[in-house]
Amino acid sequence: SRASTTLLPSLESTPSFLITKANRSYRHQYSNIYFIRLRALREFIEEKAHTRWKNVSGKPKLTPRVLEVKKAQLCYIIGTVYMEMPMKPNVMEDVARDHSIPPPPPPAKFYSDNDCIMLEDESGRIRLVGDVLKGKNLVTGVIISALGAETPEGDFEVVDICFSGLAPQAFGEEDQEGDMDVDMDGSSSSLGDEWIGVVSGLEIGSIRPTDAQLQMLTEYLTGEEGGEDDQLSAAKISRLIIAGNSLAAGALADRIKPPSYAERKAKKHGLDPTTFTPNPIYDLSAHLLDIARVMPVHILPGPGDPSGTIMPQQP
Repeated sequence: SRASTTLLPSLESTPSFLITKANRSYRHQYSNIYFIRLRALREFIEEKAHTRWKNVSGKPKLTPRVLEVKKAQLCYIIGTVYMEMPMKPNVMEDVARDHSIPPPPPPAKFYSDNDCIMLEDESGRIRLVGDVLKGKNLVTGVIISALGAETPEGDFEVVDICFSGLAPQAFGEEDQEGDMDVDMDGSSSSLGDEWIGVVSGLEIGSIRPTDAQLQMLTEYLTGEEGGEDDQLSAAKISRLIIAGNSLAAGALADRIKPPSYAERKAKKHGLDPTTFTPNPIYDLSAHLLDIARVMPVHILPGPGDPSGTIMPQQP
């Protein structure tokens, strides 16, 4: 038998993500979440920063607020990272844009060399500069401590950074029942832990044929492939998540834009049967139908998948 998972119903203390007319409000901001996280992690990261920099020459001390730093004085500050990215979409610009003019195409990425790294707390925000920040891959919302000094321009030149680290992990009691027992008829008496399968990049409709790999994946998840050990392993998978790129990036574009006369002439009967998938969505649907008969399937859209542009959406 296959392990099963259930979705816990929403309670009054843990409401669902459904937004009704009664609780629909546009006054809530993410800043409250950032300040609560900063307050909860400040004690941990302050202790780590003190341990990391207590032997540094100059004896740097903690400055409680980022706007209280003094010029040319070595210290360390604690705050939340904010990435100021000029290429990031701005909802205010979308509202003010003339809708009679088509919007520009979205950029391939939001990152650029003009991005600025800010560190903020309850008092305000200060800009971080320095070569040590290159390659750190900081993102908005990360709580860090930065060691450095304020420059004459008002920026904070960083010489080292410190993270809060992982939260204390709670480990349960070890399972004393031993390994999984198998009955004589091949059925398992204890399936043990439940697994969630995550796949991506199926690329149905791409130039490289993926029919064989996709068929093997379907047969493995449904328990039709391999021996007894493989079937017992597949039976632990209780749910499948397809994390984007189910269809090839050009699968739908080829359906919309017909090939030119030269391209049709170069191919036999107008198409190349070795690289052309006539119905990529139908192929994906057929495999999902087989998998969905044995387990729930969650599909996340990727760059080549047909989906709405308004994300996230209500369940």
